[in-house]
Amino acid sequence: MRKPVYLPTSPNRRLWAIVGIGAAALLVVVLVVVQVSTRVAHHQPGEDQEEFAHEATVSFTDQGIVPATLQVKPNTRIYWTNNNTTRHVLVANNGTKDSAFTGQQTINPGSGYALTLTKPGSYKYYDGTDPRATGEIIVTSDAH
Repeated sequence: MRKPVYLPTSPNRRLWAIVGIGAAALLVVVLVVVQVSTRVAHHQPGEDQEEFAHEATVSFTDQGIVPATLQVKPNTRIYWTNNNTTRHVLVANNGTKDSAFTGQQTINPGSGYALTLTKPGSYKYYDGTDPRATGEIIVTSDAH
């Protein structure tokens, strides 16, 4: 007669099962977060047209801020993208008319930052990592 084989049902086996399920769940959460953050960071003009009436993109590049001056209509969603290998810091100059455009925002390589400018006026800014690189968004009601 053969001896029965017993599989251990110790707490360790149950613990490893729980750890495996937890790791799988964590992986799913991480993948979802990466997908969502990638979509936000790399949002391209033309996507989600129903959300914003107007969109424009400004890039930090090896040559500086491109375009350096941009004319847009009110309620335009501006996307600042970092197409460089180093981080950049978008810093609003004093005197801007829209309270949403204040302070500074770090933009890492391959990432971006978006802001909707609602009020007509001149919004000047510069790159905190290179203050010689400056830009201006001009919000007018008659922009094309």
